[in-house]
Parts: sequence; C-alpha cells; structure tokens
Amino acid sequence: MSEKVGIFASLETLDRRQRGLLAGLIAFVAMVIVAGILLVTKSVLDDAASRVVLQKEKYELLQDLGQEYATAQAQIAAAEKRGSQFSGQPLPAYLERVATKVGVSEQLSVTRSGTEEAGGVTQTRYKVELKQIALDLGLNLIHEMETSGYPLDIETTRIRTNRRRDEVWYTFTFEVVTFALEGA
Repeated sequence: MSEKVGIFASLETLDRRQRGLLAGLIAFVAMVIVAGILLVTKSVLDDAASRVVLQKEKYELLQDLGQEYATAQAQIAAAEKRGSQFSGQPLPAYLERVATKVGVSEQLSVTRSGTEEAGGVTQTRYKVELKQIALDLGLNLIHEMETSGYPLDIETTRIRTNRRRDEVWYTFTFEVVTFALEGA
C-alpha cells in the first residue's frame, strides 16, 4: 500500500475520540460560516427590500404630486379662461352693469384706491359704495358680484343703517380687489 501523506496521515494517528472531536469542531466551524453567510445575506436582502419600499413610496408621492400639479394646472387654465371673459371690462363698468340689473345704479359709486403687482397678477383695489338702498337690493348686488365669475374678491363689507321716519335705508361700503394677469 502506498503511504498516505499530509492531513490524512495525521488523521490516522488520532484515536477515535479525537477524530470525533475534530469532526464536531469542523461541523461547528461550518455551521458558524453558514450562519454568518445567512446573516450577511439576510441583511443585504433586508437593505434591498427597504430601498425598494422607499423607492416605491417616492414613486407614489411623485404620482400624487403629478396629479396635484395637473389639477392645479387645470384650475389655473379655468381661472384664466374665466378671467379672460371679463378682460377689457374694468370693475366700474362691470359694477354699473350689475347695479343696473339689480336696480341700484343711481346709488352706486366706485373709487379706485390702488394697484399692486404680485406673482404675475395685478391686484387693483376699489372702494364701492351704495347709498340709501333697501337691504334686499344690497344683498342681491353682493350675490351677483360673488357668483358672476368676475375675478374679484370682496375683502370687507360694512353696512350702516339709516332711519328716516318709518323707513329704514342701508348704506353698503365694500373694499373690492380685482385680479388680472400682468400684461393682459
């Protein structure tokens, strides 16, 4: 028989108990190595899974933001369209038409009080006054102004009561802001 060399030769010199301990040590080291590989693999997979979840959340957020952007663009386009309906029609002329419709054009006075430009929008302020009218006519005028689509905002309203004999008359004072795109 040929002579065994190296590790196998050393193993034959060990008794049965020592061989069992060596086999146990080798099995233990192999299990530690496999467990280490599994832990590293698990941590790599967990990290990859968390990055996938994070990217998915970012994607969903971007989709939501894209939808909000599209909605905002549609609202801007609708507002520009509504605003263009009244382009070239200053607030005094518009209010004269509405006041005529309501039946209070004789009591109407409109005074321009200033203009500001902010964010591509020109804001013009007016003081509107209706003197000595019935309450329902003043409320009808407010309703017409608010629902017509004219690009305005009634910032403040003050109503004063005037009594003459058995009659009650009202004076309405509004602070109104109109909006127009710059250059329009």
